[in-house]
Amino acid sequence: YEYAERYVANVAAVAAAAEQRTTTTTTILKNESNSTSTSSISSYSKSAQCYVAEQYRVSAQHCMDKAKRAKEKSENILNQCTKVLDEAQKDYDRIMLAAVGVSTDYHDSFQQETDADQGETEDSLLILNLTDHTGPGTVLTSVDETRFLSCSQDETIKLWSSASKDSGSSNSSSSLEDKDSDQNGEHHCSCIDTYKDQPSTIQSISTIGNGMFVCPDTDKQKQGIALWEVASGEPLDWFPGHTEPVLAIAGIDKKSFVSSSKDYTIRLWTLESSATSMFVGHEGPVWAISPVFGHQFISGSTDSTVKLWDLPTGLCVRTFRGHADAVLAVKSFGKFHFLSGSVDQKIKLFDLLSGRCIRTFSGHGSSITSLAAINDYKFLSASTDKTIKLWNSTTGECLHTYRGHTEPINSIIYLGHGRFVSCSNDGTIKMWKIPSQ
Repeated sequence: YEYAERYVANVAAVAAAAEQRTTTTTTILKNESNSTSTSSISSYSKSAQCYVAEQYRVSAQHCMDKAKRAKEKSENILNQCTKVLDEAQKDYDRIMLAAVGVSTDYHDSFQQETDADQGETEDSLLILNLTDHTGPGTVLTSVDETRFLSCSQDETIKLWSSASKDSGSSNSSSSLEDKDSDQNGEHHCSCIDTYKDQPSTIQSISTIGNGMFVCPDTDKQKQGIALWEVASGEPLDWFPGHTEPVLAIAGIDKKSFVSSSKDYTIRLWTLESSATSMFVGHEGPVWAISPVFGHQFISGSTDSTVKLWDLPTGLCVRTFRGHADAVLAVKSFGKFHFLSGSVDQKIKLFDLLSGRCIRTFSGHGSSITSLAAINDYKFLSASTDKTIKLWNSTTGECLHTYRGHTEPINSIIYLGHGRFVSCSNDGTIKMWKIPSQ
């Protein structure tokens, strides 16, 4: 740009000189036309033209020389930059390889130190490994303190009985692997009933009292919910209404339950009249619901929010924000708090009354899929990172990480008496114990 400016200046100077020559020539023509011959005037004019042309040529040549030198200098600088960039890339590659090595060594060392500090091996808290299902396990729900239901992609729902042998339990399952025992006797769990020909895509199941359970019936032409009797395994009723697959179900009392769906809505159902109320407010599929105190419940959605709903009025009382991605799990925790788990790998503890987030729990390496409360200060979380974590809600500390599943974990439930069960895409149901400390 600087060279161009100088060139323009040179051209302007030459133009000014040419203008002066032209003026001089015109004056001579006027003043000396009578005394100067035509040949002399013509010669002088040609001389002026040659002078101007020569000045233009010299100026252009000078600028051309400078441009060539600038081009050569630019090429040299470009070559030097390319060499520096190549060296920098090699240095970066070496640093990244070293960093990966250091990170791997540190992770292995840290994990060994953590296991040593906890005094537990990888499977030391695993009690039982149940392998009756032939497909990935999708969801669990408890019937009472000794029985629970499991759903699987093998198109079955199984009813399990869990108790200690000295408490009078029945014969054990043929696919049972006993891993441990406790102070009350040897742990035992057996499949006591199987409900066949079920949908393979059941995402949620819930009991109503001790005698019935509800689950989505995706084989119907309309998206509905099936009501079953636990004792006989016979279907009792069917509730149509949702326009998309049902994602979550939660019992409210012995005569009513709520369901949520990919259609962004939540519905309240009653067994006596089959009447339904609809709760609208989420801006995405609703993946999780849980009753809380009074006549209220909470819901989690892919819109990254949790909403508190009032059953009698159908109104949204409060919206809880804070997660950066879809909320896949919610769970009442104590009387006035609840937990939420998200695809953002975080678990949050909220105050129902103030709407404030009290604490955020970080540690999982993937989406949070299920939550289970143990007491007022301990809870469990399951994740697609194949682990389950035990947390202290007061300190935010992870007390233990359960490892043993080989695929993402979809559901966990607490059975009481220091035991809980989990199901996974690896097709197994595992029973674990909770450390006493």
